[in-house]
Amino acid sequence: MKMPNFTTRLKTVSNHRYKIKFMEDGYPGKDLGETVACHPIYGVYVIRDYLFQFKKTKDINYQKAAMRVADAAIHRMESFKDTLVFWYKSNSAFNSMNRDYYSGLTQSYYAEVFAQLYASTNKEKYKDAAQKVYHSLKIPVTEGGVFHHSLYGPSIQEYPMEPNGYVLNGWLSAISSIKKYADIIQDKDATKFWNKNLNTLANLLPLYDAPQFANSRYTLNGSTTIKIQSTAGNMELQGIHLNIPGEGTFELLVDDKKNI
Repeated sequence: MKMPNFTTRLKTVSNHRYKIKFMEDGYPGKDLGETVACHPIYGVYVIRDYLFQFKKTKDINYQKAAMRVADAAIHRMESFKDTLVFWYKSNSAFNSMNRDYYSGLTQSYYAEVFAQLYASTNKEKYKDAAQKVYHSLKIPVTEGGVFHHSLYGPSIQEYPMEPNGYVLNGWLSAISSIKKYADIIQDKDATKFWNKNLNTLANLLPLYDAPQFANSRYTLNGSTTIKIQSTAGNMELQGIHLNIPGEGTFELLVDDKKNI
């Protein structure tokens, strides 16, 4: 089918940044020039856009287009521990890590838009997909997921990192999408989950303040300089571990130049 036009907003963003181009199965990829690459989050942007236009115009073509994109996204997702995830593959242009991972933010967005599509079409397959995607958010980081639990409470990782960075805008966006999903599907477990995440965020919120710079932090991890002094002249760093109260102990790598 010929895909309908985007709203002016998405069209403008696509032209200048996203470079959206539909792939053979109807999934919106990114035009990299010589190839069109699958970006896991692009399906969310297009489904949202088409559902918005369908709600506004009642033109069934927008709903059909949203369904085609959703079907393509679901087909590209993979089963993982009885859930459904859209992997950022290690060989992807959109993955700077050396392993596959999935994003708590992307998964939360899909749970929301699949739930919205279920509400629009009353098709159970979208409700089922929304529920499976939501449950991926509860797989612990230690098992390859994005669920992190610390002394402060539960949280969702926007993307894998160690120590957990608690990326503020990604975490807030994920919580917001989970609430919308929970309200549409009437998922009591999801309601409890986003509430607990919100409580964790409230407990950590003062840590984002940086009054010395009249600013606030984007995340709670990052780089810093550590000065080590010793009376021994032949000291050599061989192994360093960082202990973060309430989070755990993490090994820091030391290169041949003794940089951590």
